[in-house]
Amino acid sequence: MNILRSWRRVAVLSASVAAAAVSASSAQAVTLNPAPPSFVTCATNASGMTCRATMTTTFSFPKEFSCGSGASSFKVNESGTTNREIVYVYDTAGNLTKRITRVTSLAGTFTNASSGKSLQESGHFTITHNYLVPGDLSTDQTTFDGLFAVVLVPGSGIVLQDAGTIVFAPNGDVLKEGGHHQYQQSDFAQLCAALAA
Repeated sequence: MNILRSWRRVAVLSASVAAAAVSASSAQAVTLNPAPPSFVTCATNASGMTCRATMTTTFSFPKEFSCGSGASSFKVNESGTTNREIVYVYDTAGNLTKRITRVTSLAGTFTNASSGKSLQESGHFTITHNYLVPGDLSTDQTTFDGLFAVVLVPGSGIVLQDAGTIVFAPNGDVLKEGGHHQYQQSDFAQLCAALAA
């Protein structure tokens, strides 16, 4: 399980969200802990406050991984675009209890950095950060759920699939895993073969 791969991808996607500030609302009667980003719109409700935003973000991971060995080896670049909804959920005391990122579409490309050959990837998934102690980001129990990535080669079938559920404890340990997780496990053999052909 390549936890670093998941967290790096999430960190870049989250950084893209932070850079895409579009609008702000201060419907806050209490101090929110931690404060939401300035680009969200917040509304109070019976259980506290919910802040939302929708946006399109881009990502780029040069030399994401290597294929092969020796003279025939090559690096693989990954890039793409996501459409997403971000939701921050606060309790009545103003503490963050949950942050949800719904990636409604991911359209990306894996590219052989040597030859330029590329394959399209797609995905749609939800990342839920449950704060076991409201307001304390160090208690983040994270769940990935859905189709994180799939690469389908016409005539050859699926060469990469990462789908299902993975739950990470705040310390990074895997609490629950179900599904097929080639991306998380760095199982790129079929993808590498398709990019080399």
